[in-house]
Amino acid sequence: MSVYKLQNVIQNYAWGSEDFISNLLGLPIDKELPKAELWMGAHPKAPSQIISESCSLIDFIKRNPKEILGAINCQNFNQKLPFLLKVLSAYKPLSIQAHPNLEQAKKGFLKENKMGIALSAPNRNYKDDNHKPELICALTPFTAMCGFRFPSKIKKMLNEFNLHSVLPAYNDIDKEEAHFKQFFYELMNADKDITKKRVNILLENIEKVPTNSQNKLIIQWIQKLNKYYPGDVGVFSPILLNLIELLPGQAIYLDAGVLHAYLLGSGIEIMANSDNVLRGGLTPKHIDVPELLQILTFQGGKIDIIDPVINTKKEKIYKTPADEFELVFIELAEEQHYRAVSTGPEILLCTAGKCQVSFDSSTMEISKGESIFISAKCTEYSLMGHANLYKAKLPENCN
Repeated sequence: MSVYKLQNVIQNYAWGSEDFISNLLGLPIDKELPKAELWMGAHPKAPSQIISESCSLIDFIKRNPKEILGAINCQNFNQKLPFLLKVLSAYKPLSIQAHPNLEQAKKGFLKENKMGIALSAPNRNYKDDNHKPELICALTPFTAMCGFRFPSKIKKMLNEFNLHSVLPAYNDIDKEEAHFKQFFYELMNADKDITKKRVNILLENIEKVPTNSQNKLIIQWIQKLNKYYPGDVGVFSPILLNLIELLPGQAIYLDAGVLHAYLLGSGIEIMANSDNVLRGGLTPKHIDVPELLQILTFQGGKIDIIDPVINTKKEKIYKTPADEFELVFIELAEEQHYRAVSTGPEILLCTAGKCQVSFDSSTMEISKGESIFISAKCTEYSLMGHANLYKAKLPENCN
């Protein structure tokens, strides 16, 4: 046996939607318990279960890591599954956050261990010692804030909203990165009462500004964020960060240190196997502004929208610089046959329809909402049916 059905964990965070993940899994809608994320992988916080083996994917890999992951992958990724696949569905904005690079994650994890902060403690920042580059691929129209705008554009908007006398000095933020850092530090570290006053003035001022194609979306999201988190410093984020609207099938990649917040919509998210999140606002969860500021990258600019590359098998591949993962979309037409040569561990999620999976002289059916783990022992498999599937795998150059 080399292919296994998974039972996955749902995360019921307050920002989640009521219906998207429920509809995907065929579950009744519970308006009192929003379903924010579905995790598929081997992270200690919420590992998938191998149904036929009655054990977690973590324990299953530990039985024979070389056979399950492949010898080279065991060596490269310390005998662990390197990626984590999720379905994410946001009805409310997520926190303003960033993720550490690998060196920062190792240092932060060790430091908090030495401080005696439990992994389950609400004030724990580093849940593991790994970095968390990630890609989000829209399943529905999807809105996000990602990466700082060019400082010159931030300055222009702050002037447009007449905030000279309210905010820390920002006249020179477009001249040197150090000036922008200082402005952002002072904005984020201000006393809560001062921040509330600043937000109130911002809200008053945007009512006086004529809306146009350039500022309309920014103003709308300032107002929405204040509705969910009144007086929060994160209300300034639409001015500071790039606002991105993705169409279904489009994606964005976020490297370590990139400040971001997903605002609305559902998507497939793939990342290195980590849950390290440093938050700065727009959340009732633990916020650690000093630690967040230590890991941020302040270079301003546009965020590239990723459209997939289509290969000879008509797979849609989302290319990123990450070594730990690659996302592939497979669309099977009625009774279409798809053959894959597998060189490492994979997770397949079916988001629509159903298909037969053939491997090792065996077959199993996978239908909407179901997922399977394909071990490195499986060198070849085929799919036949009418279905949409997302495949999490390693990039070709990493096998």
